[in-house]
Amino acid sequence: MIISHSLVDYVGKDLVLNDLVSNYLNLLSGKACAGLTTKSSSDLGKALYQYVNSSDSDKELQYWRSRPYDECVSVQDYPDGFAKNRSGDPALYGQDIVLTRKLGFELSAQIQNNNFGFSPVEIILSAFSSALSVASGRNHVQFRLINNGRAKVFPGVDVAKTVGWFSMHSPVIIHVDRSGGLREQVSNFRTQLISIPMFGMGFNAFQYLSDNAKTREYFSSLATPDFDINYLASDNVSEIQKDLFESTGGLVTKAKESSGKTKKDQLYDVICPAYIHINFIDGQYTILCMARDNVFKKETLERILKVWLSDIDHIVRTLSAS
Repeated sequence: MIISHSLVDYVGKDLVLNDLVSNYLNLLSGKACAGLTTKSSSDLGKALYQYVNSSDSDKELQYWRSRPYDECVSVQDYPDGFAKNRSGDPALYGQDIVLTRKLGFELSAQIQNNNFGFSPVEIILSAFSSALSVASGRNHVQFRLINNGRAKVFPGVDVAKTVGWFSMHSPVIIHVDRSGGLREQVSNFRTQLISIPMFGMGFNAFQYLSDNAKTREYFSSLATPDFDINYLASDNVSEIQKDLFESTGGLVTKAKESSGKTKKDQLYDVICPAYIHINFIDGQYTILCMARDNVFKKETLERILKVWLSDIDHIVRTLSAS
């Protein structure tokens, strides 16, 4: 079965497959097929539209407008490359860079089953923020975090079992202070992350659903962060997600001919300068980083990954000893 990812996200894909398997088993046992467990997505769309166009969203609007975007600097090696990759002209496209890193089984288990008082995502992304701070030389760093868009933020609106594409990309700006202790560093990261209103869902709603043209223009004018992070780590990883990581294992750079490149033959679909998948597969955390060589040098990404993994290990060791 083939389903376009533009129509169904990972959650929706699992819902479809679960319904198919359930009904197939019902048929085998002579039972009647149950109806699909999906629900309409229109309620969420209406709720978001009403929210961003009412005074209820004033506080959140102020939050996004007050973020220190100018304090964050890009670490791209070739700042004009991102526009080239989105130009629609294959002759301008860069070659894919694909880097895969795995944390050791022991370290992964310590993160996944920790009693430090922090979630795995807080430990891992706190370390990423720190690594990005080292790379940029700034205390403020920015990345874009992808959430599944299914959080129950409006009364009576629940799309947890709705098939569709709900993923939302919202910027996360973190002030990194490496002068304090590591526990304090992770704690500060968590405080800043949970302070984001509505899990970041409002950012895209302001950008696309606001009736105020100036509001839409403001959100659309903000620079795209260097990194999109898709945190998919869980104990229940589908075979499709495993295939994605295993098929790229050990691959560093996807070689291409210098001519005749098309968007179709590129592994990395450009929605941001660099894209990072984080997953927990067979007892190991796996990090997959994809970019193009006309935006980033391979060495730049490798340095960031090296510092990131080192910081994760340092955080876990320090927390374990305390």
